[in-house]
Amino acid sequence: MSEKCVRDRLIAIADDMEMIAKELLEIVLTPKPLRANPTLDSNQLADLLVAKDKELKAELLMAKEQEVVHKNMCELRDEVDKHDTQIRQLQKNLKEAEHILSTAIYQAKHKLQIISKATTHAIPSEELIRYAHKISAAHSVSAPYNWEIGDQR
Repeated sequence: MSEKCVRDRLIAIADDMEMIAKELLEIVLTPKPLRANPTLDSNQLADLLVAKDKELKAELLMAKEQEVVHKNMCELRDEVDKHDTQIRQLQKNLKEAEHILSTAIYQAKHKLQIISKATTHAIPSEELIRYAHKISAAHSVSAPYNWEIGDQR
C-alpha cells in the first residue's frame, strides 16, 4: 500500500466509502423480503464505513505531513537557488579579480625586467647631459619663437 501515492490511496478509500454507503442505503431503503443479498447486515456495513473513515483520517494526516514536508522542500530549494546566485556572482567577481591580478603581475614582471636591464646597462650621466644638450640645440623640445600652426619646421 505504501507503493501507491497518498492521492491514489485517498481516492481508493473514497471510492470504497461510496460503495459501502450505497450498499448501506440500499439495505436501509429496501424491505427485508426484497433484498438481493440478505447476508450483509447494516451493522457490519456501518462498522466497515467507520473503519474506512478512520483510514481516511489517517491518510489525510499523512497528506498534511507530506504537504508540510513539500513546503519545507520548496523553501529550501528557493534558499539553495538564492545561494547559487550569490555563488555565481562571487565566482564572476573572482574571475575579474584573477584577470586584474594576472595583468598586474604581467606588468610588474615587465617593469622588473626593464629595471634589471637598466641596472645592468648603466649609462654615464655625462653622456645623458650631452644628449640633452643636442636635443635642446635642435629646438626639438619646444617650438621656435615665430612658429605658427601649419609651419613644417
